[in-house]
Amino acid sequence: MEWLDDKYADSDFLRAYEKLKAKKIGVDLLGSISAECLSDRCDIIYGTALRMVEAYPIWKESLKDKDK
Repeated sequence: MEWLDDKYADSDFLRAYEKLKAKKIGVDLLGSISAECLSDRCDIIYGTALRMVEAYPIWKESLKDKDK
């Protein structure tokens, strides 16, 4: 979520993280969950949820670049 916070300069991602933690949804699940689910079940603003889901593969790929 810090990566998203830096990328979009939006602290909603850090607040969303707290909501995900409360529901036991780890970052590993973002690749298999919809923005609608995050919004409806975790009470995360839809735009924030959509950015989280769409940015997940980009973030994951960026981790590979750091390992090189």
